[in-house]
Amino acid sequence: MLDVPRASRAAAAGLRKGDVVLRLDGKPADTLRTLERLSAESPAFGTVNITIWRAQREITLVTEAPVQ
Repeated sequence: MLDVPRASRAAAAGLRKGDVVLRLDGKPADTLRTLERLSAESPAFGTVNITIWRAQREITLVTEAPVQ
């Protein structure tokens, strides 16, 4: 993430500047376009698992949908 605005859904999900999103609900997010598509396809309600790379390790954040 290049920037995470303080009041954004991304910030509420726990994402921080410098995080690299690896997967969204287990599906690879290898490009920004893919991440945007997966985010748009995510369910309107329920939980979403976001796997990120932060501080030299993989971390999975669990948040409520939608994440956009």
